[in-house]
Amino acid sequence: MAKHSIQFHATPEELESLADTISDIPGLSLTGMFFPPHEVRPIARENLRQAMSEPRLRDLVFTVGPPSPAPTKLRFVDLNPNSLFLSVGRMAEAGLEESCLATPIASDESIEELWRELSKLLRGMTSSGAVAVNSDTGAKANARNHRFTEGARALFLAGVKIFGAAGPRGVHLQLGKSE
Repeated sequence: MAKHSIQFHATPEELESLADTISDIPGLSLTGMFFPPHEVRPIARENLRQAMSEPRLRDLVFTVGPPSPAPTKLRFVDLNPNSLFLSVGRMAEAGLEESCLATPIASDESIEELWRELSKLLRGMTSSGAVAVNSDTGAKANARNHRFTEGARALFLAGVKIFGAAGPRGVHLQLGKSE
């Protein structure tokens, strides 16, 4: 269960900038989770741009110091409870996918404080407010806490579909609107 979880939309360039900012914090290690097939591998900061361009990248994981290796994401969380996950939403042909910044329940208070600061950083670079629209029925619901960057809003205004976590078959969002 995530203690901090912020679902948001950002352009690939904005995600890379966020990841680069987080990577700049001394003492953090960066790990990439790729799928399919499942692969967990360390990423050197100078290789972040290359990793972000790989279509198989699903998550960037930040840990204080080197992480304990694990064969699956769930096992990784078990072995590295003080991790910060940045789920990478892609710009796909159908539209922009959702990203998420989340942490499991950290047991170390100093790490918890760092993750709170990074959550605050993300909130500062995003705006909130959207309308969620069911792709099948057209039913709408206010998503006032959903966050997005200026780049994601520009894509939405240019006609790019903005998808929730389920992708094109689930919910799409109208950014910056409220019912």
